[in-house]
Amino acid sequence: MKLESREDIEAPLSVVFQAVSDFPAFERLAFRRGIEVGVATGDPEKGEPERSWDAKFNYRGRERRLKAALVRIDPAQGYLVNGAVGGLEGDMIIDLVPLSRTRTRLTVCVDTRAKSLTARLLLQTAKLTRAKIYRRFRRRVGQVAQDIEDRYNAMSPS
Repeated sequence: MKLESREDIEAPLSVVFQAVSDFPAFERLAFRRGIEVGVATGDPEKGEPERSWDAKFNYRGRERRLKAALVRIDPAQGYLVNGAVGGLEGDMIIDLVPLSRTRTRLTVCVDTRAKSLTARLLLQTAKLTRAKIYRRFRRRVGQVAQDIEDRYNAMSPS
């Protein structure tokens, strides 16, 4: 199942990249929501991911474990995170395109794949409510974009 949302932000690419790649802030946010997050940093020259996460959380009454890794990062374009939870695998692509000096297009794409029968059933159920999931996803990406824009406007001189 693939979800994609595109938002134009009134802020330079460097500001948007800094905001969407503030991994410690995302880790603190997860912790505040009751998710245990273990973080490891690796050496890309040895083939290790630059940053990886091992998270534990409760979902539908069961403890789940998410393993994710930062596969690729480029300050001029965005990054790719690959993750797996149970029988689900997925990629999250954050793509940044400068539209002008002070305007950036943020595209967030999440693509999930089932690797087990249980995960396949979960994805089929999600596909039945795809419109609702897509609406919530787009709204959340829009909120993040608006927050970045608001912070930039508060920082920049009027």
